[in-house]
Amino acid sequence: IRINNNNAGAYYNLGVIYSYQEKYQLAIDNFNKCINLSEGNNYFQKISYYNLGIIVGRMGNNEEAVRNLIRAYEIEDNIIDNNEILKTIKEEAEIYNNQVAISYLSQSNIKN
Repeated sequence: IRINNNNAGAYYNLGVIYSYQEKYQLAIDNFNKCINLSEGNNYFQKISYYNLGIIVGRMGNNEEAVRNLIRAYEIEDNIIDNNEILKTIKEEAEIYNNQVAISYLSQSNIKN
């Protein structure tokens, strides 16, 4: 980042490190920076939104977590498999009665 503060991958990596250290706000800040810098790079966009969903959920904001997971799910990418993301959204609906997840699943063409 000292050499190139516009390197989305560097911010993504910092987000991962901070999330493992349970420094969630720093992780969120870095994933958001990655998202802002990686416009047009679906891989970084998708994986950052997915990680935001997981972290925000750990912090107790399950509705915002699902919103981030939905963003990740809807980004087209040939590298990341959507099955894990969809599984997490479905669990939020079925196990935790998350209204954002329930609404999304009922309005989309996704089979429950």
